[in-house]
Amino acid sequence: RGGDDDDAYSSYSDGGRSRSDDDGAPRVLMEGWLTKSNPSGKRWKRRWCVLSELTFSYYDGSDKRDKGLKGAFEVGYAELSVGWSLDKKTPTPYVFQVTIPSRAYYFCAESEAERDAWLAAFEDAVDPAYDSRSDASGRS
Repeated sequence: RGGDDDDAYSSYSDGGRSRSDDDGAPRVLMEGWLTKSNPSGKRWKRRWCVLSELTFSYYDGSDKRDKGLKGAFEVGYAELSVGWSLDKKTPTPYVFQVTIPSRAYYFCAESEAERDAWLAAFEDAVDPAYDSRSDASGRS
């Protein structure tokens, strides 16, 4: 699909076993358009989002070389939930929340399938990071 800005989202794939690309950079798990809220839930802006095994980054546009990075956070300690806890209107009903120790982020997807794909990709990013931090998890 090669960078078509009109794609709602890029499909999620967990087919690769490597935690990094050939050049050593963290593997991108998913990228595509989401609508992101400011912390108060009053303003929503469309952002190009990129999830790797280590970080979630969001930009003004899909051409990251020309558009500035708007924000990023590490996904290792992220907690995920579906829905909207604020008493504000959302652009779509397909809201999910990513909470890190310092902040909660709210995102709207265009469809339930898109939201579920992002959540699955986040789970793939969060679980391996959790496993490497905890000796008592019992998982290998």
